[in-house]
Amino acid sequence: MYYLLSCIGRIRTSDKSAVPGVNRNELHEMAVPAIEDKQSQIAVRNLLWAIEEKIDLNNKINAELEAMAKLIYDYWFVQFDFPDANGNPYKSSTGKMVYSEELKREIPEGWSAGTLNDLGQIVGGSTPSTTVSTNFCENGTPWITPKDLSKNVGNKFISRGEQNVSDAGIKSASLKVYPKGTVLMSSRAPIGYLAIARNSLTTNQGFKSFIPNKGFSSNFIFYTAKHVMKAIVQYSSGSTFKEVSGSTLKTVKVCLPTATIIELFTNRMESIAERQSLAELENQKLIQLRDWLLPMLMNGQVSISNS
Repeated sequence: MYYLLSCIGRIRTSDKSAVPGVNRNELHEMAVPAIEDKQSQIAVRNLLWAIEEKIDLNNKINAELEAMAKLIYDYWFVQFDFPDANGNPYKSSTGKMVYSEELKREIPEGWSAGTLNDLGQIVGGSTPSTTVSTNFCENGTPWITPKDLSKNVGNKFISRGEQNVSDAGIKSASLKVYPKGTVLMSSRAPIGYLAIARNSLTTNQGFKSFIPNKGFSSNFIFYTAKHVMKAIVQYSSGSTFKEVSGSTLKTVKVCLPTATIIELFTNRMESIAERQSLAELENQKLIQLRDWLLPMLMNGQVSISNS
């Protein structure tokens, strides 16, 4: 029944009451596909359920991987218990700490105070005229909006959004195409959605994104931005809706580790991030397969062999 209801399309709602609801007359008269054979129903249910279970499993695995990655980041860069020269937790093993006037706290010896601007080039986006049809095309450069990131919540990476922009659109709006590994951050409506570009892409004006500087990885920037997000939001301004500017982001203070520790963290994160990316890509394919199979199975265009 669940899968049957999932494929009958959008049902018109009644607006004649305080709370909109399903139009019962339309529901009673609606023709729906039906699989009469019980064994065929079970086979369809089992196939679709297996796809759903695999999607759920990938989501759980990625949630655990993300928790692990965040724990490592916090352990190393918040508690300062990164591995010292002997492989022991630095601060817990009485590693030397020095007071930073800029950050107003102690940091490991050899580390320094900096800003988000030290981590990467902070760039914004724009929107080509939507009244010019040639600005957008099917096979152009992925053009990301905050809405795309809101739909991407739970994923760490993003490949594309709902629309692609053409070369003409890129030129007309003076858009910059960002390289793979750029860290996207929505800067308004709302502030704080984050994702790492899986491929080259561009964005609308609702972003301030980070193209990593030499020596800083996408993963380090991603988790550092998450860590200072409360400060970023506090710096935002606006009467209609809050927004954070690129110039403001450049002043947000962060602690800069040594190159050795950043490289060690980057190497540690690579395998975690790769597993997350593969699971996300597999889920995208599974969702596409499920959404294609569902109506085809229900209306009999595709059948499942019982052999």
